[in-house]
Amino acid sequence: MSTHRTVNTSNGPTTASNGEEPVSVGVLDSLSPCTTPFESTDLEFDNYDGQFVFVGPEFEPSVQMLQQQMSVLADNQTHTDERYSRVKQENAGLQARILMLEEQLRDVEIRAEERLAEEEKRHRELIGRVDREKILQVENCAIRLQNIETENVKLKEDAGRLRAALDKAKEDNERLTDNVELNEAMIMGLKQDLANARVEDRKQKDVIQNQQQIIEELSKELELVKQEKVTALTALTLSQDKDVTSPLRTELDSLRIQHKELQESHDELQAMLLSQGRSLISSGTSNTLAAEFAAMSQDDIKSALQEQQEVNAQLRSYIETILTMILEQQPELLEVKMKKPEGC
Repeated sequence: MSTHRTVNTSNGPTTASNGEEPVSVGVLDSLSPCTTPFESTDLEFDNYDGQFVFVGPEFEPSVQMLQQQMSVLADNQTHTDERYSRVKQENAGLQARILMLEEQLRDVEIRAEERLAEEEKRHRELIGRVDREKILQVENCAIRLQNIETENVKLKEDAGRLRAALDKAKEDNERLTDNVELNEAMIMGLKQDLANARVEDRKQKDVIQNQQQIIEELSKELELVKQEKVTALTALTLSQDKDVTSPLRTELDSLRIQHKELQESHDELQAMLLSQGRSLISSGTSNTLAAEFAAMSQDDIKSALQEQQEVNAQLRSYIETILTMILEQQPELLEVKMKKPEGC
């Protein structure tokens, strides 16, 4: 096996005769910095190939190691170049993307500035409108406050007047309450008087009816007595009887006239009371005693009661007079009246 190696002194690559990769002189120099390759090695320069050939066997392991290192370095260089190329391409892409992003950023900044300007303009307009509205609201509030103060003054004046009117109304109410109490007490007394008068009137009416019946019966009895005396007695006896009964007849006629007058006055009072009651009912006021007393004055009520009492007293006196005359002059009339039911 030949041990001849050739070394290329140029900058190009070095090749060996066995097909291995060449080793450059620079690499050999770096491996032996203390000695030059021509000082301690046996090299032959091939003029045909233009390369140095290692003739010493002791350099073969070093050369192989160097060749391996050179192969590794070459691979690393290749990978480095590929990575550099790839990184360069990526850098170019990134540069292009950076440019694109810068363009987008400028566009975004421009749009943001425009939008910011629009927002500022809109906010300025909004602030101006809010300020104007606030000024208007303040003016309106001032006007309303002035109106409220004016109305408050008026209400205070009205409250003073109403308070005075209320005090006056309270005084009037107290006075009217006192008057009402007095009137109620008076009305209660008048009601009692009227009730008593009505009871007395009913009693007097019953007495008058009884007396009328008695008078009618007495008149009938008197006529019967007259007829009996006319038929039974002679002319002399009849003339004597006429002399006896003529004063009684005259007195009876006068009593009848008085009774008629009293009856007419009583009928007039009854008609007046009925007309007043009908007028109260037809006028729609009230048919109660309180309304009746309210329609009449106190003097009228007293006058009506006095008239009724006078009429009752006259009727009572008239009846007593008739009974007294009958008892004094002809008591037999009453006896006949008492005996007549036995004959029947």
